[in-house]
Amino acid sequence: MAQAKTLFARQSIYDSSMNVVAYELLFRSGTEQQANFSNGDIATSNVILNAFTELPARDILEGKPTFINFCHTMLDAPLLIDNQQLVVEVLEGVIPNDKTLDALKKLKSEGYAIALDDYVYKPSDHQLLELADIIKFDILALGMDETFSQLQNLKQYNLTLLAEKVENHDIFDQCKNLGFALFQGHFLSKPRTIRGTKIDADQQNVMRLVSTLQKKDVEFHEIEELISTHAILSYKVLRLINSAAFGMPRKIDSIQQAITLLGLDKIRNWASLLALSTLPSKPKALCMNTLVRSHMAQMLADGLSDSKLNCESMFSAGMISTMDAFLDQPLKKVIASLSLSKELSDVILSHEGLAGLILKTAICFEKADFANVDWQALQQQGLDSEKIYEVYVDSIRWAADTIKQLW
Repeated sequence: MAQAKTLFARQSIYDSSMNVVAYELLFRSGTEQQANFSNGDIATSNVILNAFTELPARDILEGKPTFINFCHTMLDAPLLIDNQQLVVEVLEGVIPNDKTLDALKKLKSEGYAIALDDYVYKPSDHQLLELADIIKFDILALGMDETFSQLQNLKQYNLTLLAEKVENHDIFDQCKNLGFALFQGHFLSKPRTIRGTKIDADQQNVMRLVSTLQKKDVEFHEIEELISTHAILSYKVLRLINSAAFGMPRKIDSIQQAITLLGLDKIRNWASLLALSTLPSKPKALCMNTLVRSHMAQMLADGLSDSKLNCESMFSAGMISTMDAFLDQPLKKVIASLSLSKELSDVILSHEGLAGLILKTAICFEKADFANVDWQALQQQGLDSEKIYEVYVDSIRWAADTIKQLW
């Protein structure tokens, strides 16, 4: 029998400006073929033990506060963890009896922040609410009307409101208007709804630029001229290529040199990504997500036991699959404007074939959606869960180092 493993992924928690201010740490434990979500206490013990003692898990948290789920028996366990690093997230099934309240009082006295997960108001919860710092509402389950009704009962308490399962920008905006300060969900990776047909001029310019860069028959001199005539893009490309992330043996002084040394596919991928990063209306976190997804797809393709997948094409697939969020356009429309091959379009839109499997895996890890990872198919390609997790952690490290060169 394969040895049980505990794998981690993080889910971002944003403030109202869409900056990442914390993470929730989520896990998958079990063998390669079967996810085994053990009872909450054991799972929490594993998460705490590994997250704060193993270097890879610590790396993916970037020093930010981390929300971890606690069931009732774990509330009494001694925590040898800095109270600035850990937010104790009390699961909705925990009954607020005397023992629970005493445990929470002790944690509170030790300086730990207390969050109540998937909270639904009950008049008997007064003592629990007095101890809580953060209340998490499942917006998808409650709906906006019920959420508003719930909030009316909490006005007397000094609480930070966190909206989870925020799946699009409209819901994000509604939650902000209701007084939520923290947000969790996949809204950042979705395009904003554009009123009417006109999109932002900056987005139009970037769309035209990326479309030219990604043309199948684009020539060396066209790429050189295109990048060189855009001052900001040219500066960003040279700055990045001369950074430690690329480790060039000598300084690169021109776009021509950069293309010669890196190759056409790599330079146009980076130029496209850097062009997207110039959009003033898009947060740094979206670029970070794009870098992690693109690099993870590239590295997973490189780790296949027997494959002819082009690693640079997988980087392209990861990057292009996020462009709807950058350009606030449906992904089908974005892809049509890029004139991609049918094969690459199908990978991005439908996750078809082996390349689609790789891209979907990167997206699932991004969302901590372990249930939709096809572990068996990946195993057949020589990618076990441990290897995939290593690629995920390395991608986060790499993206964090790279993003420093963009800002």
